[in-house]
Amino acid sequence: MPRPRLRLVLCAALMLAMILRCLWLVFMISNTVTGTALEPSGQDATARLVRRFQPLADLLPARGSVGFFGEGLESQTPAVAQYTLAPLVLDIGGDRPLSIACFETDEALRQFLRDRGYRVRARVSEGLAVVEKDPR
Repeated sequence: MPRPRLRLVLCAALMLAMILRCLWLVFMISNTVTGTALEPSGQDATARLVRRFQPLADLLPARGSVGFFGEGLESQTPAVAQYTLAPLVLDIGGDRPLSIACFETDEALRQFLRDRGYRVRARVSEGLAVVEKDPR
């Protein structure tokens, strides 16, 4: 192989290595900042949330809007719920006749129901339910 061609191949290989290293760094930094790094099981937090919200699609209207209440609303939870249930629009904290209550525990859900005057229409899982305004 002529010497100029060898230099070209070596430069190309070095550039490729640098690009791959930069991409790896961007991936690692973005996952650290957003908190969405893959867990050892291979299932990230977003995938778990999508699976948690999927059963709601059968219990809610296909279109329109519903309220969304819960803990950790500053986290990615509302965005993942919106993504999973689209085109249904979630009104975060909105006082709607029909809403989603998303809490860590059933006890926190019960406290919300007492405080806000809602009742469970359908329980989906621990702390997750479709709720409606209690007419009383």
